[in-house]
Amino acid sequence: MVQVRANQPINTDGSINLDAWLDHIVSVDLVLDREVMKQACEFARQAEQNDKAHKNHWAEGTSSFQTGLEIAEILADLKLDQDSLVAAVMYRGVREGVIPLPDVEQRFGATVAKLIDGVLRMAAI
Repeated sequence: MVQVRANQPINTDGSINLDAWLDHIVSVDLVLDREVMKQACEFARQAEQNDKAHKNHWAEGTSSFQTGLEIAEILADLKLDQDSLVAAVMYRGVREGVIPLPDVEQRFGATVAKLIDGVLRMAAI
């Protein structure tokens, strides 16, 4: 199997090294606000940790947080804007019911919430 992109940076405890991931993302797109991206990532990670027992997994053994980072990394390579990357980090958590969309809108704005809502509508097709 061919690997197209690098794996997420991992800490010794198996968790994602968020600082290393953020360093990489900001190096790909220098106009990103690292602090806003960090807030989005921490919000998504905390929501997943708070809801470990939920039954909405789309595939066993997956992480809505890790999937969000992977999507955001692809979009960063495509030079999408910060709102799109924040939406990417949140999307899987919203889709799985881990993160309420109104909470996303309150913390990250209407644009991010509308992007997620639009992708959710496309996924329903």
